[in-house]
Amino acid sequence: QVSESNLRIEFKEVVFKMEHEARYLREQVNDSEIAIAISKKEVTALQQKLDRLVEDNARERKEKEVLIAKEQDSRTIARESKEQVVEVESKISETQAAEKAQAEALSHLQKEYSMLVAAFDTQRKNHMDTLRQVEHDFEIEREESIKEARRQQEALRLSASAAIEKENKRTEKYKEAARSAHESG
Repeated sequence: QVSESNLRIEFKEVVFKMEHEARYLREQVNDSEIAIAISKKEVTALQQKLDRLVEDNARERKEKEVLIAKEQDSRTIARESKEQVVEVESKISETQAAEKAQAEALSHLQKEYSMLVAAFDTQRKNHMDTLRQVEHDFEIEREESIKEARRQQEALRLSASAAIEKENKRTEKYKEAARSAHESG
């Protein structure tokens, strides 16, 4: 019984350690999923900013068209319009440069995001492989513990059977001796 009790305690300790390791791996997977969600939000925010820049650029182009129309109306307006056009073109160039920079930044973020997703997938696969291996090892250890407990039970049963058989033989011997003594006496 002491050995069986020790086996149960060792078995419970192994189960506790494996459950703790599995919980740790699940936390790692959750942390990776949170990091990916944050990256997705950042990409979305940059995409929205880029969309606003595109809208601003379209608005500035419309302003430029209005200025060009005014230039055709009068030479005075043309002179003023030229200055405004230069400013608008400068703003358009700045906006286009900003759009280009934003597109490059977005492209870079998308590449980083792809790398993060790939790393996350690899990490998740590794965690799942580790988890499967831990579960497999746990199953093997559990089966070995059960087999060992059964072997010990069988050994105890055989030992008890042998003791009972020995006791029965001894009792039978005494009975035989008592019968012989009774018959001779």
